[in-house]
Formats: sequence, C-alpha cells, structure tokens
Amino acid sequence: MNSHISKKICFSPGWISGFIDAEASFMLLILRNRTLKMGYQVALCFSIGLHIKDLAILEGIKAYFKGIGSITFPKKKCCFIQDYIFKRFGGINQAY
Repeated sequence: MNSHISKKICFSPGWISGFIDAEASFMLLILRNRTLKMGYQVALCFSIGLHIKDLAILEGIKAYFKGIGSITFPKKKCCFIQDYIFKRFGGINQAY
C-alpha cells in the first residue's frame, strides 16, 4: 500500500482492533534462562507481519501506539513487533 493511501486510513481504536484481530498474533514464550533463580523467564510478544508494500500501515500502527515497538524487514515482508520479557514472575503487574 502506498503511503498516500495509508494517510486515508483512520487509525481509530475500532480499526486497530479489527486489523489486529485479522492480522496480528500474540505469543507467550517460556524461555530457559539459567542466570535466573527459577531458571526460566516469560516473554509476551505481539506481532503483525505484512508484505513490504504495506509498510505504511505498520508505520501508522506504530505511530498509533506512540512509537513503541519496532519494525523489521525479513525478506519481502515487514513486521511490527512489541515484546516484553519478564525478569521475575511478579513483573507482570508492572508491565504497563
């Protein structure tokens, strides 16, 4: 999608919610980490993967979330990724 087309998209809460419902994924990862007392850490990951031509949409979504997250470019795709790694199990209460 061209950037001039994405400017016509209203990045409202309803649009964002519907787009995320269709295109995004949420993951909960339990990772082994021997440096921690429990030996594991928890990571929450939110991602959207689109074709590179839709980069403007991901830039609009990143702007909607006030610049958090990152956009990466694996092969002919572009991905918006936001993740949070908990260093301790009580950390979920302080995430946001």
